[in-house]
Amino acid sequence: GTARGTGSLSYAVLSLLLGRLTVLWGALVVPLAGIGMSCAFFAIVCWLPYRAEEPHAQRTEPQETAAAPAGGVFFARYPVFTLMLAGSVLVLSFHNITNTYLYQMLAGVGGNSGSLGTALAVAALAEIPVMFGFSRLIGRFRAAGLLFVSGCAFAAKAALFLAAGSVWAIYAVELLQMPSFALFASASVYYAEHCMAPRDKVTGQAFMTSTITAGSVMGNLLGGWVLDRGGVQGMLALALALALAGAAVMGIAAKKSA
Repeated sequence: GTARGTGSLSYAVLSLLLGRLTVLWGALVVPLAGIGMSCAFFAIVCWLPYRAEEPHAQRTEPQETAAAPAGGVFFARYPVFTLMLAGSVLVLSFHNITNTYLYQMLAGVGGNSGSLGTALAVAALAEIPVMFGFSRLIGRFRAAGLLFVSGCAFAAKAALFLAAGSVWAIYAVELLQMPSFALFASASVYYAEHCMAPRDKVTGQAFMTSTITAGSVMGNLLGGWVLDRGGVQGMLALALALALAGAAVMGIAAKKSA
């Protein structure tokens, strides 16, 4: 939670700053900033200390005797988890549609690059309380239930985006990043941890993380296609349908996880 929250804070600051700089100096600011941050990241990684694993840790660590199952076998072994994966892909498709094409959404209500930076900053700042405080949430609520809450928040966010008629309305909707993506990003790790056999936990977490990539592919392809043919409102209607379907599937999976 702390690591993810720190990332969200950095994202918020950079989004706000780059949005303003892009308005002043043009889009070239973005790749130049990316190059600079990549170089800084590489330098930091090179300075990180290296610790060799202690020999006694290898001797005392429990060894798994059976390998994790392959994809098809894994899904058959965990049908409820597979259902949660499917719901996650759907809500994350909505999430990626509105992230990728947020500029078009803002331009439709009079926004610009500066508005885009502000909207992304608001979303990232909204994530921070959940991510830094998630250890308390998971101590009181089941991970499956929290995932269902996040699915409902994604659906609410989709409906409000469709209804938003001004830049400030879109800023307000971005506050729902707190119970939607922030909650999902944290709860998804714990969900895989709690519902898997020890030998399958890493595989489960990998599949859950891959829903972000799958949602990006599905959302960007469908969103771009519909945007070209049906405009922003048509795209947002598609996004709402995906979010509602995803929330329903996640709700079924959460109920079966009880």
